[in-house]
Amino acid sequence: PAHEESTGDYDDDSPMLGIFASYMRQLESDWVIGAELIVPLYIQKGTAVDKVWFPDLVTYEASFRYGVLVAAKGGRSYGKALPYAFGAIGITNVDGKTYNVDENDQYSPGFEQSAAATHFIWQLGGGVDYQASQVVVVGARVAAFIGAKADHTMPWNMPGPNEFGYNSLLVQVNASYRF
Repeated sequence: PAHEESTGDYDDDSPMLGIFASYMRQLESDWVIGAELIVPLYIQKGTAVDKVWFPDLVTYEASFRYGVLVAAKGGRSYGKALPYAFGAIGITNVDGKTYNVDENDQYSPGFEQSAAATHFIWQLGGGVDYQASQVVVVGARVAAFIGAKADHTMPWNMPGPNEFGYNSLLVQVNASYRF
């Protein structure tokens, strides 16, 4: 059976913590261009519940394993404020788990299966940075966050593919130290 359509009760609004390194260059006309390397270190697990085949007995979980993104950004400096647009591309590896379904597609309490896959991801949005002191910059950004579908086929849903992706709105607050 196709379980992708049977899920509900999604809980995937999660905090993300990470580090980033960037290089910014201000041009003569107050325009600023730059690049970033973004390394997420933690993303909270996302969960869902089966609503059709095994109502509320089977659960699904997506756990972040690793990822990396590169971004380009550009904007115009207004004193200490820098409004900007940015775009990022990268990859993330996610472990998809199913609880309480065995390899024969039967309800089996306590049974766990998992299948990891690497997703291509991209972001597109805008933000503003503010130079709070000579070395500290604080900022916020909002972006579309798109994770392309990847195959997480497990024995119970052979022959597959069992693909899932994720689309979300990214709201980010950051602080940085300038060297």
